[in-house]
Amino acid sequence: MRRDPMDNRSQMVRVVRLLRVVIGLLPFLWVPVSQGQTTAITSSGLTTQVSHVTSQPNYDITGGMRPDNGTNLSYSFGDFSVGAHNIVHFLNDMHI
Repeated sequence: MRRDPMDNRSQMVRVVRLLRVVIGLLPFLWVPVSQGQTTAITSSGLTTQVSHVTSQPNYDITGGMRPDNGTNLSYSFGDFSVGAHNIVHFLNDMHI
C-alpha cells in the first residue's frame, strides 16, 4: 500500500513550521543568567525620579504624573530591571 504524497507534504510543512518556531526561540535560551541579576533603573521623563544610595539594595521611585488629573499615576523609564535581592519602592505623596 502506497502513502499519499500529500500526507508526506503536509507532515513536512508541519515540521518546517515547528523548526521555525524553535529557531526563533533559541536566542532566549542563550541569555546569560547574570544579565537578569543586575539592577538598572533610569528615568526618561514624566518627572520620574530614581534615588539610590550606593551599596544599598533599595531604590526609591518618586514623581510621575497623573494624566488629565485622573486616578492613574504614570512613570517613564529608559531602563527598568530589578536584580536579585534589590527592592524598588514607588513613593507617592499625591492624593487623589
